[in-house]
Amino acid sequence: MHQASIAERREFEALDGASVRSLVLVTAPGFSRVRPHRKGEALGLNVIEADTETLAVLTYAWVGTRFEQIGRRSFGRLNPRPERTP
Repeated sequence: MHQASIAERREFEALDGASVRSLVLVTAPGFSRVRPHRKGEALGLNVIEADTETLAVLTYAWVGTRFEQIGRRSFGRLNPRPERTP
């Protein structure tokens, strides 16, 4: 895969009820060698950070000699799961 995509469910699906759980869909750019004969193809990765209130996706791309952060999207959790008690 050569492109990163990040979307929340309501961006591509009409929901008809408040009880529907949220969904964040993330596709990752190719994290390996660039495919042969694909001049200019990106090399990158996504890092997902999550806590009880927020989900964030950080996108990194290979720039010269290192990975650099090139994007960040954050999503509030609509229906967080309750914390489990032992």
